[in-house]
Amino acid sequence: MGEPVAFFAGKQASQTGIGLNQNIMFDAIKLNLGNGFRPVHSNFVAPRAGVYLFSATLLTNWNQEELHGAISVNGATVAKIYGYSSIRHAHGSQTVIVHLQADDEVAVRNIDLENRIVNGGLYSGFSGVLLFDM
Repeated sequence: MGEPVAFFAGKQASQTGIGLNQNIMFDAIKLNLGNGFRPVHSNFVAPRAGVYLFSATLLTNWNQEELHGAISVNGATVAKIYGYSSIRHAHGSQTVIVHLQADDEVAVRNIDLENRIVNGGLYSGFSGVLLFDM
């Protein structure tokens, strides 16, 4: 058993014009034990093999903004996040448990629709924790 691995990164700044398959950027790093979260690309790189739990919550823009997000491993969608707001903002969220090898990459991405908006103000976030080594 190595050192603990856990992170939480919130989204302080809103992000506009998010392209297809582009990472959602989480700019407010509150915890990064094991330094697996990489702020430059806003992704997590597994420091070692194990079973990990990840969770993401995204706040849509108001006024009929549809959002399709995904938690992805090495670019492949593991779970989708959906949000649709007709008058007010709406949250979409997802939690997954995955087996990762060392150096596997996990990210929250925009999928299906171009030019999306994810609101900040710490209403959106991405977190993960190593449950046990494998």
